[in-house]
Amino acid sequence: MEVEALNTQRLLLRIRTGFRNSNGFRQFLSGRGVVDARVPVVRHFAVVGQFQAVEMRLPSRGWEQYNRARGGAEFPFEREGFALTARVVGEHYWYGGKPDYNCHRERLVLRLSKVRFQPQFGAETIWDAEGRANARAISRLSFPFSPSLSLDAGYYYDIRPARQGGNRQVIFTILRIRRARG
Repeated sequence: MEVEALNTQRLLLRIRTGFRNSNGFRQFLSGRGVVDARVPVVRHFAVVGQFQAVEMRLPSRGWEQYNRARGGAEFPFEREGFALTARVVGEHYWYGGKPDYNCHRERLVLRLSKVRFQPQFGAETIWDAEGRANARAISRLSFPFSPSLSLDAGYYYDIRPARQGGNRQVIFTILRIRRARG
């Protein structure tokens, strides 16, 4: 679930919670709380930031908690019928009892805005501290119920090295509650 806590010309602030399951929804893997901020600077440039607190279960070690902070830039371009957004962010992870580490990611997403269900397609590359990359294919549909309520459903395919568990498929849904810009 995602809630827009503040939506003004100068700041978009969203609060999100999420849960991850596996094995046909029989295995609970993680829960997270997220705060997102987006500050438009000029027409095609915004500063973005995010903080996540995550509790996750690893089969070999049990439950662990980690935190992640992101910061970077977003470059939105809108034309009649579509929107293209590029995003570049740096990330810092910290775990209890483990070394901190940094990585960065780039994302490019195309959204067809004239279509009722607003399909989105994109790709993301995630670079770890040693310069190795993971890749993610992104697809999503947004089902609007009203101007302030929608349901997103999507699919990620992550291409990851064996040391990170190999390739992964993610099916997700997000209930979005939006505020009118004030």
